[in-house]
Amino acid sequence: MELQAFIVWLVSGSGAAWVAYTLMEVVPFLANLVPRDKRYASLALAGAVAMLAQAAAVACQFTPTPADWLGWVTLLFSAASLAVIGSQAKHGQANLATVTATEPDAGP
Repeated sequence: MELQAFIVWLVSGSGAAWVAYTLMEVVPFLANLVPRDKRYASLALAGAVAMLAQAAAVACQFTPTPADWLGWVTLLFSAASLAVIGSQAKHGQANLATVTATEPDAGP
């Protein structure tokens, strides 16, 4: 995978969510958090990874440099929000995978 493709994958949201959830399992401090704190940490981590990747894309000139501070805020907010949505989808996927047919909310 080329550097540009890797950065695009990180900025896309799914890459940042994957990195965040992998770090949550590998880093002892993060792995030992209580579930509620772990969820908020994973959201923050996914957003931070996406924003750093977006800044790297601008630094490598893969994307145009924003003209002013509002452009930067918009660019970084878009990357972070996409990553948070992606991490929520990953979180829901993990939760749905653990639901069994004997649980009340398992569906038909």
